[in-house]
Amino acid sequence: GTKPLPASACPAEPAQPEDGKGERLNLIIDVHAKRALERLALCYGVTQKEMIKRLALGAERAALEKVAALPTGYADYYDGRLRLDNDKVTQ
Repeated sequence: GTKPLPASACPAEPAQPEDGKGERLNLIIDVHAKRALERLALCYGVTQKEMIKRLALGAERAALEKVAALPTGYADYYDGRLRLDNDKVTQ
């Protein structure tokens, strides 16, 4: 007969957010950005995945504050038609 594989040899289930909804992000980033991500995650006591989530949501909140003053700002933003100055992504 065949022996079952030890648990350590079996791939782990992919981690899912609490609500069960998640999408894979597969990318290669600049080494300086990766090290910054590692430091930020350690500094705030969260995972790198959680840090990326917080950074993205924070940047979106900042963008939404900027578009609030535009007549069609929200619609343009959510439809992907709005372009903001990319030098101020985190400001």
